[in-house]
Amino acid sequence: MKFKKILLILISLVFITACSTTDNKSVKDNESNKTSVTKKENKYEIIDRFISSYKKRYNTPINDVQKMDVKGEDYRTEFRLGAFKNAIGKKGYINNYKIEMVNYGSWSNDSFRIYLTADSNENALNIFKQLIKIIDKSVTDDDVDKNIISNSSYVNFSFENKNYITSYIKGSEIFIDTTKIKF
Repeated sequence: MKFKKILLILISLVFITACSTTDNKSVKDNESNKTSVTKKENKYEIIDRFISSYKKRYNTPINDVQKMDVKGEDYRTEFRLGAFKNAIGKKGYINNYKIEMVNYGSWSNDSFRIYLTADSNENALNIFKQLIKIIDKSVTDDDVDKNIISNSSYVNFSFENKNYITSYIKGSEIFIDTTKIKF
């Protein structure tokens, strides 16, 4: 009889401990869900910061901004790469030029890419100078002019000491990519 009481007490303690652990796990799961929801709500922070920085510097807004569908309507061939698995983007217009801004990366979205189409090579160069100065505030117009590597309708920009920026203008299309988000 004494043995049955001790066994019953032990079983009760195990049950209470198990319930307590389950309740703590539920609390932890709820906390992690709150964290992931918060991250989801802020996932466009880098793109929004770029848009805001552009407006502050040039007093020109990026208009008609909307989310991109990088897996659908706004798909580009390079988006098939692993670095774009969790990519997000927004698109809009600067002076009636379509701009697409994509935040991507292999392990986390720690890289930023811009695609823009202007109406001429000259206007592409002018808007490029504005965009690149948001990517890296230390770049000047002279830096751009000095670092042009031209090949007919294709202009590549290779900035000294800025090996984290890849950029070019092909006709009136601009491409800028950075692996260091400094804005």
